Amino acid sequence: MLFAELLTGIILIFCGLLVKKKPNLIAGYNTLNIEEQKKIDVNKLSTVMRNYLIVIGCLSIIFIVISYMIQLK
Repeated sequence: MLFAELLTGIILIFCGLLVKKKPNLIAGYNTLNIEEQKKIDVNKLSTVMRNYLIVIGCLSIIFIVISYMIQLK
């Protein structure tokens, strides 16, 4: 169980790094037409999504490790 939860955190971090390089992975952005995509600041959006996913991934890993250590005692 610990492995699956750690893997989820790592996948979230990896997705955060990947979103910065490929912003078409952002849900909803890739379905917009070209004119609507030009209205959006892609650099800012991908930076916010990257930071969000990395923080969520790190927090989930930290929470999982702490809860696992508490259960051992």
